[in-house]
Amino acid sequence: MNALCISNCMYSYIFKFILIGNSETGKSSFLNCCINNKFSPDTESTIGIEFGYKIFDFKYKKDGKSYSDTVKVQIWDTAGQERFLSVSSSYYRGTICAIFLYDITNRKSFNDVEKWLRRFDDKCEELQTRFIAIAGNKLDLAQEEREIQISEGADLAKRISANYFTETSCRNGKNVEKLVRNCAYEIYKMIIDKNITIASEMPGIRFSDTHYYKGLVVNRYQPGKLSFKKCCHS
Repeated sequence: MNALCISNCMYSYIFKFILIGNSETGKSSFLNCCINNKFSPDTESTIGIEFGYKIFDFKYKKDGKSYSDTVKVQIWDTAGQERFLSVSSSYYRGTICAIFLYDITNRKSFNDVEKWLRRFDDKCEELQTRFIAIAGNKLDLAQEEREIQISEGADLAKRISANYFTETSCRNGKNVEKLVRNCAYEIYKMIIDKNITIASEMPGIRFSDTHYYKGLVVNRYQPGKLSFKKCCHS
């Protein structure tokens, strides 16, 4: 058994997540905070694409049976500048979870979320696979600089049928890893619940080499399979 196989066998599933939003909403800081538990105030804007990964151990019980799996979440950070759009948007395909970030101190970044969602859907409409999360970032600036109220973010999430909404701070780490973990766990539960369709196209979820199937996707448009989750305020 080679080193690559040994590495792959350490987890059961690979999920592809992607961070989308305007430049300077904190996507690179979000990635760094989630992956490395660090914050750098001098983070430079992403040119094209960057990515990292996070490992989670999940347990779930269904019909008296216990499940336990390790999941590797790949998190892709896309550039928010228009001049890099053709490059970054090419990575939208094959994504199971898209996290749209806006800056709670910047009204334009909030207003542009729906524009980013349309672009994402245009690139991925043939897959019909989405788990959509909305995150109002820079929560640490809320007391003095907030422009977008949390109720506005929650209303936006409901309007676009997002699956998850919260506010985050990369400076102090609040809700950053929790957001990724919770989204990944909801997807993991759907796998166990068999709310899936085996697909031949490039998937947003892959089994490791220890599984028989090569890929699967979740059908966003199948009624009752994906339910909106209200804002996490913890």
